[in-house]
Amino acid sequence: MKFTKNGTSMNIAVSINSSGQATIPKVVRDYLRVVPGQNRLVFEMVDGRVVLGREPSRAEMLDASINRIRKNLKEERKNNPDFAYNYEKYRGLSYREFMDAYQDTEADKSELKEKYGI
Repeated sequence: MKFTKNGTSMNIAVSINSSGQATIPKVVRDYLRVVPGQNRLVFEMVDGRVVLGREPSRAEMLDASINRIRKNLKEERKNNPDFAYNYEKYRGLSYREFMDAYQDTEADKSELKEKYGI
């Protein structure tokens, strides 16, 4: 494996034991930002070569999901005035509080009045 450290290229060779295990050198673990117990390594076959990578941690995947949700919310608020109004009106409410507020809307009340004479 060729690796660059301080501008110089270096080769790293590792032995494989009888169980098929190899120790990943520290310089490679540091480069991949691998934390024992938090990350898993991913091996991918590309053009007859094995490419070693790091699977994102759960925290990183959660951060990425939250960032996608925030981006989608921002776009929806920008493109949909009704959504923007309701988002600001109900932002910060729990699901239960939101459902209670939703059920108290005028449309809901008129529907109950028409159906049940309430």
